[in-house]
Amino acid sequence: RSNFDLETDVGDRIRKINEIRSTLAEVVQQAGLAADCEEKWFFCANFLVTSLRSSRFGDDRDHIHGCLGMMSMVLPHDFLIPIIPDYERHVVEIFTSTAGLFLQKTPLLLELSRVESRSARRYRELPSWVPDYSVPFDQNRSKSTTKLSINKHMDMGLEALRREQRDMWGTHIRGPVVSGLELVLRGTQLGFLNIVFKPRMMHTLEVSDLGNIISLITADKQSHERIDDAFWNMMAVRFIDMYLSRPSHEISPAVESMCREFLKSLNTDPQDVPRRCVPIENWVGLIYKTLMRQRYKNPAIIAEVASRSVFLTQERHLGLGPDEAEQGDEVWLVEGARKPFVLRRVDAELRPEDGVAGAFELVGDADLRGFEALVPNWTAPEQRLLYSKIKLV
Repeated sequence: RSNFDLETDVGDRIRKINEIRSTLAEVVQQAGLAADCEEKWFFCANFLVTSLRSSRFGDDRDHIHGCLGMMSMVLPHDFLIPIIPDYERHVVEIFTSTAGLFLQKTPLLLELSRVESRSARRYRELPSWVPDYSVPFDQNRSKSTTKLSINKHMDMGLEALRREQRDMWGTHIRGPVVSGLELVLRGTQLGFLNIVFKPRMMHTLEVSDLGNIISLITADKQSHERIDDAFWNMMAVRFIDMYLSRPSHEISPAVESMCREFLKSLNTDPQDVPRRCVPIENWVGLIYKTLMRQRYKNPAIIAEVASRSVFLTQERHLGLGPDEAEQGDEVWLVEGARKPFVLRRVDAELRPEDGVAGAFELVGDADLRGFEALVPNWTAPEQRLLYSKIKLV
């Protein structure tokens, strides 16, 4: 390994240790003998375990157990440590039970968003909903993209997460239940993936599909001007560039007009907005001027897009999902979560007495265009009465 790589590793470790120290100090100061000490302890333990995923241990069980000594200092003297080191258990058992506790004891089911791609796992026998704590989370995403508005929860403190959870779900949440290697949740299906588009395969998308995506991103823009606005503007510019690079006879005048109007809305300089007298083949260069403005060349956005796929559901929802998403996968919003997930239905034995409507593998989290505007319709108490019980395997 190069000296640069080693120096980068050392720098990352120092940064993580400093972050952990400040978080531990905050928990020590806030927790004391408080009734919610356990939740704060799990939040801090989760932060510590996640931060050290890129570290190497001789025994992979120490990705969990190795953190417990440091964590014992934030507990009151008469409070038993919630996770007991047990080297008689297999790595898969320890990772599964730990992930279950993090999901049950901390807000917004964030641990489901920390599951790496299946191809990156070392322990393939782990349930789909359990992170492999022995491997780093996607480094391109984790280092830069937590600053994106669509990922804002990943960097929030405990009090802020509690507020977000109350605002979204109220005070009564039917949380997850761990049963062996299964995670039982309640949720509502938002749709099926109809078109899945991998950024690395841009050239394969049909021109009509491009037009549909541009229409969905740019339509009703005013109602979507929320926290995800800049992100989806960037996406629109990328797709407009692709669309207008096609031969002129393939381009719809209606979509072309839509593209022009959208670019005018991005607060660009007048010279950057193509005029009707500008030949269509000259549009691409003008669009790239817009793309290269600081707001739209955010490396975090580029990293996020590079590691994920764009999808359209049969219900015409536009979203960004995991790279491993496939046509026919389902989008679900589960009770207590910060965002929807892409799930893949699997064959599994379902007992009628359990009331479970289906078994799924977790593919990854999803960001839907305008999700914040739609949330009240999906999380209202009367809607949650209709949620189904499902299990992740």
